[in-house]
Amino acid sequence: MEINVTNEDIEFAEAILLGDGHTFDEERINYIKAFQTLDLHAVPGSGKTTALLAKLLILERHLPFDNGSGVLVLSHTNVAVVEIKRRIGKYCPKLFSYPNFIGTIQSFVDTFVAIPFYCNKFKKKTYRIDNEIYFETVNKRFGLNISGFSRQEQKNARYYLQGSNAQFTFRLDYVNGSIKAVRNVSGDVLNIRRPRGNDWSEIEKSRVEDWLIKFKLKLMRETGVLHFDDAYFLAKYSVVKNPEIVKVLRNRFQFIFVDEMQDMDVHQHDLLEILFKSETSIFQRIGDKNQAIYSGTIKLENVWSDRLTIRKISGSYRLTERNAEVVKSFAVEHSHDFQLTGRREGNIKPHMILFQNDTIDQVIPKFTEIISGFVNSGEITVDENSNFKAIGWVKENEDNLGIKDYHADFSTTATSKRIDFNFLKEYLLYADTSTGTLKPISDTIIRSLLHILRIEGVFNDGQRYYTKAQLLKFLRFVHPQEYRTIRTNLYNWSMNIVKGDINDAWEGIMTYIPEFLQMFEKTVDASIGFINEDVEEVITGDETLNVVSGNGIEVEIGTVHSVKGQSNTATLYMETYFQKDGSGENAKSYESQRLANQFLFQELQANARTRIKQSAKMAYVGLSRPTDLLCVAVHRDRYDRYLTDIDTLKWEVVNI
Repeated sequence: MEINVTNEDIEFAEAILLGDGHTFDEERINYIKAFQTLDLHAVPGSGKTTALLAKLLILERHLPFDNGSGVLVLSHTNVAVVEIKRRIGKYCPKLFSYPNFIGTIQSFVDTFVAIPFYCNKFKKKTYRIDNEIYFETVNKRFGLNISGFSRQEQKNARYYLQGSNAQFTFRLDYVNGSIKAVRNVSGDVLNIRRPRGNDWSEIEKSRVEDWLIKFKLKLMRETGVLHFDDAYFLAKYSVVKNPEIVKVLRNRFQFIFVDEMQDMDVHQHDLLEILFKSETSIFQRIGDKNQAIYSGTIKLENVWSDRLTIRKISGSYRLTERNAEVVKSFAVEHSHDFQLTGRREGNIKPHMILFQNDTIDQVIPKFTEIISGFVNSGEITVDENSNFKAIGWVKENEDNLGIKDYHADFSTTATSKRIDFNFLKEYLLYADTSTGTLKPISDTIIRSLLHILRIEGVFNDGQRYYTKAQLLKFLRFVHPQEYRTIRTNLYNWSMNIVKGDINDAWEGIMTYIPEFLQMFEKTVDASIGFINEDVEEVITGDETLNVVSGNGIEVEIGTVHSVKGQSNTATLYMETYFQKDGSGENAKSYESQRLANQFLFQELQANARTRIKQSAKMAYVGLSRPTDLLCVAVHRDRYDRYLTDIDTLKWEVVNI
């Protein structure tokens, strides 16, 4: 299908997305007008997602397509999907309805491939695709005996899983016509060997693998509980067993756009290629290979091989020219004449803050002092959108430098993405109160009640746990009076949480639970620890342990991963220790050691060692966040050894 983009189309998108008379430049217009299979390589702060949104606004004008096909837009996180809907949802009613789909790669795989295949194969619906519940289920079913195996073979399999710490991590893959047990979702080989003592024979190892496969399939079939990774196994199995699904999806989606392509793992990339790499699909991938640090890993392998047609956006509206010059030295990927230019106004030099062992706790206060100075001089403007971040790679190291050494109160607990917790009170502490409605809070409380039912072994249908919908349906039709009671209770508990009265909500729920379990002919037994354990909240409202205030400036402290995709007014990159590289006094574990040449504005060499490239990718992401002020914290001893040749015309060096 041919899409011709007019100047009027471009002006329409500019008015919605840019406003105030701003326009797209030539690089962005070239991409917006391109409706063929291609890759878009874009630098940090380039507005690549905005360019994609402009393309979608224009596509809306051509919907619905005559052939009944639709548009598929995939990103990696729900946050990114919500942002797409927020910015263009009201202008694109057709785009956000059938046959189009805008969502995460996980939700797409679940909805269109994995769940339909599961339902067809096992003749039942999945219960939940959720990692936390999967781990719970494995724990409960680990003692399960599989028919066809001797007692010793069962013992060997469990011994292997526990001894190799693979109990929760091994996965299934479909390879050359058979199901195999693998080390991870990317299909790496599972090295089955006896954890201690004389190794097993090849036959014994084969039987261990057979047990693992049957255990996982039995778990999947009987409980309906899947790990997120299991969806990709089912999807791969599906397209091999039923290749018609590929044809169906290609007919359904003619235009495919994948944002943040660098964050896709090998199995995600490969599945998308199988489904949509064809002459009939318009498949566009958008991202920045230099920012591939998703999900706690740093990807150096060439997962994303370039298309024949490439578009580039090299200008960053986030970075000033001075900051861009620093950042581009840390780029690992230099394909297609890599360029990074700063287009934001500003002339503040990047700062390097030098500390010693006894002054490390003064680094963040010094950062606030520097910011305050530029605020007072008018070079940094502070408004409601301003934010200041201090970030590092590693949270905590027992014997070496981590973020916690700069700020002793730094909390390493991550809860924002979890929906299931270890204790009842945690559900209440971390309920989402930011939406202005009670629904997400009451949903969280219901999840805590479902968790109790799972612990107490309450099943809805044979060996399947209750879902939220099934629980409410059961109460409505079997216990209508209790249904009305629990609805009232949910409202009252949610209001307690909104008001900050967590303990009142907790005590109310604890009092109600015996009555709740009685409907299932159960009493509080195995769940007593889950219910009664008192825990302290790590984050209370806006006052967090990860914020430092000084000189009228509030600085939020976090990891590099936590700010990926963000723009910050000022960013402090704190060097931390990451794995020893080398031996003796020449060992290099800190950014100032591994990346000394990059701080001196030298391009990273293509043959650089793995640890150097990993460090460079992390630094590239962290250093490319600020719109105004970039600071880096380096120990004075390492500076004296590696960085004394630093260009003080380009860096401001500050001692504390």
